[in-house]
Amino acid sequence: MNSLLSALNLCLTRNWHSPRATGQKKNDRRVNIKAVQRLKVLQDTRFPEVFRKLTVLASAPSPFEFLNFRIQVGRARAVLEGRHEPVLTMAQVQDLPKFYGHAFNHFKCRQESCAWFGQGFASAREVQKHEKLHDRSFRCPEKTCPSAEIGFATNTELQSHLRSQHPQPILFHEAEVDCTFNHDYDDTFIVEASGQGQLDIVKSLVQGGIDINTQDAEGMTVLHRACLGGHAELVRFLIGHDHIALSGQDTEGATPLIQAAAIGHEAIVRLLLERGHVGANAQDKSGWTALIWAAIKGHKAVVRLLLEMGDADANAQTKDGWTALMWAADGGHEPVVQLLLGRGDVNANAQTKDGETALMRAAGGGREAVVQFLLKRWDVDANTHSRGGWTALIRAADGGHEAVVQLLLGRGDVNANAKTKDGETALVRAAEGGYEAVVRLLLERGDVDANTQDRNGWTALMQAADGGHEAVVRLLLEGGCERQCTNQEWP
Repeated sequence: MNSLLSALNLCLTRNWHSPRATGQKKNDRRVNIKAVQRLKVLQDTRFPEVFRKLTVLASAPSPFEFLNFRIQVGRARAVLEGRHEPVLTMAQVQDLPKFYGHAFNHFKCRQESCAWFGQGFASAREVQKHEKLHDRSFRCPEKTCPSAEIGFATNTELQSHLRSQHPQPILFHEAEVDCTFNHDYDDTFIVEASGQGQLDIVKSLVQGGIDINTQDAEGMTVLHRACLGGHAELVRFLIGHDHIALSGQDTEGATPLIQAAAIGHEAIVRLLLERGHVGANAQDKSGWTALIWAAIKGHKAVVRLLLEMGDADANAQTKDGWTALMWAADGGHEPVVQLLLGRGDVNANAQTKDGETALMRAAGGGREAVVQFLLKRWDVDANTHSRGGWTALIRAADGGHEAVVQLLLGRGDVNANAKTKDGETALVRAAEGGYEAVVRLLLERGDVDANTQDRNGWTALMQAADGGHEAVVRLLLEGGCERQCTNQEWP
């Protein structure tokens, strides 16, 4: 980050062209102190946020106006996304995912302030569909809200969004409830009041005969909103009613327990579980349970409560086949992984529809401690293949995660020569990435075939040579690669 700041400072120094704005002499090309101060906001920021801030600075009338990032970004992305005549070599195309995103997010939104500017989509069609949302006229006025950029198709949708996500504080007193609310507002007002944590108002409305299970436009009830807002006392009052819909679902299929678990409201989760009959294993429309949501977010205390008090199904799978253990492993949430593995009946080898396991997800993300926990389980199969043929070792090697590769190789029963459907081994992936330490570990294994070829005929040596990874080439040659580039035709 300091190097970036220095480079920008130098860039400004050489291109300064607005002495009138600062009263500087025309031949004085030093950077204005205000410009330097504006640059310092980048020091504690990581990419892609740095790039976003740069584009914002560049778009304003300022000393940055000569830097038209939007045009440059558009040109670069047109090439990277294949909208122009191909100018990249095969090697560059293969290297592209390392800095631009894997195949599943190759196409990026062109709006710098949009979250999808960096995350991207799987296809040009998807990103085009998304970008049309930016043209919708009804925008949320809250600048920090994602919908401020995306917008809504109709004013009705916008108003519904504002009521649910940005409710205005309720300023009425309890004494005014009977004479005002019960006559001038519809029944869904009680849901809005609950979201604000207005216990006295909710009590008055319930006593006045309003249905406690009334749902708003998003299908949320009073209990949903109270759980979502973390209003424990209000939840305590609501669940004291026999006819409360404890497991009611909103339009996305979420129950109050799912919402409380996702946000990590431990006290509210406890209240609901103690009340009983809350459906601890209920699933939303994507198949996510309260336990899965808590595992994704790394809420250890909530996971423990669900396992101990709710007897939650630790092996429940989403529609894509993901379990709580997979999500926790993928996110590197060690305490949650420990809790789930300690359950005993957790299937540590469960696979997603793509054939991914918890071990693969942890290995691919370089989650060393999580991999260690998983490998201690005698029933964990370290050689499981995904639908694409990837193993945990290949995932770790592909990411250059030296410590994880060492753990997997230390297992003893790991097949170091396993291949993906494209014929790539862990050694080939590590060599292509230029990961010297990983290549060394694999070669020291002894039984690794350094001359194996992928489906296109590429060897580890070829990949390393093509990428200019000198140290890796040296390792491979010293390690006994028999077929050298000079003795074999390139694919």
